[in-house]
Amino acid sequence: MERSAARFCCPHLGCSRSYRRREHLKRHVAASHYQATTVECPFCPTHRLFARNDTLRQHVRLHHKEEQLVPQRAVSACDFCRSRRSRCKGMGPCETCTERGILCSLSRPVRLCHQDRQMSDTRGMDAADIQHLHKHTASRLSGNFTDNPVYAMPYVEAYFDKFHPSWPFLHRATFDPAHEPPILLQSVLMMGLWATGDQKLQYMAVDLHEKLIISIYSQRHKWGTPTKSQEAKPSWPIATYQGILLQVIFAILRNTQGPLPATLTHRLPEVPAALLTTLTRTCLQQGLFFYPSIASQFAPSDAPDVFVWLGIEEVKRLALTLYKVSKICYTSGNDLTSSNKSPGRALSLADLRFGAPDSDDLWNATSGLAAELAGRGLDGSPMTYCDKNDETNWISNITQPLQTIGG
Repeated sequence: MERSAARFCCPHLGCSRSYRRREHLKRHVAASHYQATTVECPFCPTHRLFARNDTLRQHVRLHHKEEQLVPQRAVSACDFCRSRRSRCKGMGPCETCTERGILCSLSRPVRLCHQDRQMSDTRGMDAADIQHLHKHTASRLSGNFTDNPVYAMPYVEAYFDKFHPSWPFLHRATFDPAHEPPILLQSVLMMGLWATGDQKLQYMAVDLHEKLIISIYSQRHKWGTPTKSQEAKPSWPIATYQGILLQVIFAILRNTQGPLPATLTHRLPEVPAALLTTLTRTCLQQGLFFYPSIASQFAPSDAPDVFVWLGIEEVKRLALTLYKVSKICYTSGNDLTSSNKSPGRALSLADLRFGAPDSDDLWNATSGLAAELAGRGLDGSPMTYCDKNDETNWISNITQPLQTIGG
């Protein structure tokens, strides 16, 4: 009798190992793709490491008699360190987040920001259908994305390593699969699956895209511009807009070989075209292309300076990416119309009433972001954090050609 084929394959790119039992796969992932668990002496100047807790306790009793260890169970790692399986002392803000210049989830204002982000995007989309698709796709891959973020990380990393350099409108250092709204997480995983170049994974990406885009299209009355009978959203569901934009970009890339040239025009299928029209109209009417409206979304007194900068930059990059996609698709002669028969139109430079985003180097920085912003005089006021946000420096008022994101 032939041996049955292994069912559990290692999810890490470039690793072809497979196992017949899930626990064997987990042991392989822990041993081969992540550093062995170690504990650090908090009292040694050299931060001496120990493989076992009892060895550490014995070391402290002998060499640090006046000190007392905090019980390990009382220490909870921050979201960033937990998602990357790295050491965290459990006190906010932790050293890792401070060095990288990102917001630590152990700091109270950051937790509130995560909650606000999820709540605003939950209002924009019905998460139940998206989460169902998430589980459907996860069941076809090794492991389960929902139960164990370890299995999602290879595809998140593929997204940022291969797709993000050309379309840098998500912030890598603060993207956390455990806290992102389902619509954005699924769209990132979809693009990450495609970016691997593996034919089997790309088939899964297409399958996920086709299901997600129908779900998004059927709920466009929830995330689109509210009618007169609906109450306007108090905050913009940016993650929902980012996820929808990724679906539109995927509809372009799936039929394009290699990187997308800046001069290429593309005719979208009916559903992605309708989503692009609705998204463009929604962002225009809500003021995502107008700097005073962008700044009003962020209250400096409620969040650290870094969060204000990140929020404004995130909206700017979303707006510029939407401008690029709009030019690619609308200039190809598409007759895009929305559900209410109002004609769609391409965005123009005159619509971009905000200053250009900061450099990609600063946007992609993994350390020292807070120090860099402090050195530039970021004082917490979004209206004055950079001279380029003055109306005279808005993109709409600049006559020289604009090189857009990813162009």
